[in-house]
Amino acid sequence: MISRLATFVFLATLTSQSPAFAAEQAPSRPGDAEAQKIIDHCWAISLELRSQTSTAAQRAGALDTALCMENALVEMRDMLFSRNNEITREQLAGRLEQLRSAYGRFYWDLYNANDACFCGTQYHSMHNFMYAKLLESMIRDALSISSAEDYQMRVESRDKEFNRIPSAAPK
Repeated sequence: MISRLATFVFLATLTSQSPAFAAEQAPSRPGDAEAQKIIDHCWAISLELRSQTSTAAQRAGALDTALCMENALVEMRDMLFSRNNEITREQLAGRLEQLRSAYGRFYWDLYNANDACFCGTQYHSMHNFMYAKLLESMIRDALSISSAEDYQMRVESRDKEFNRIPSAAPK
C-alpha cells in the first residue's frame, strides 16, 4: 500500500511540474515568456529518456534537462551581468556546478537516505529533477530583472545566444 501511494505521489509530482502545465500559466513578469521558451526547450530534449521505465534513464533525462538549463544561464552571462563584472563565464559555470552538487546531495539524502522512506528506486532521479526546478526559477528571475528599456535588445541577443546553446553537456 505504501509503495503504491509513494508511486502515485511521485508520478503526480512529475506530472504537475511538467512544462505542459507551466505553459498554461500566463507570463506575469517581463522576461517570463522568454524564460519559458528556454525551460520548455530544456525539458523537451530529455522527454524520451524521462518517459522510459528505467530509473537510470529517468535520472539521465532529468540531468540532461538540468545541464541544459545550466548552459543557458552561462550563455546568458554577458547579457545578465555587466561586462565589467568580475565573474567570468567559467566562474559562473563553476558556481552552478557547486550548487548542483550541494542541492542534489540534499535531495538525494532526503529521498534516498531517509530511514523513514522505503521507497525503492523511484526517487533516484528526484535530485536532478528538483535541481532542474530550481534552475527554472533562476532563469525566470534572471530574465525578469533588466529594465524595460533594454528588454527588446536583450530578447534579440538571447535569441542569438539561445541558438548556440548545446542540448546538454556530457554526463
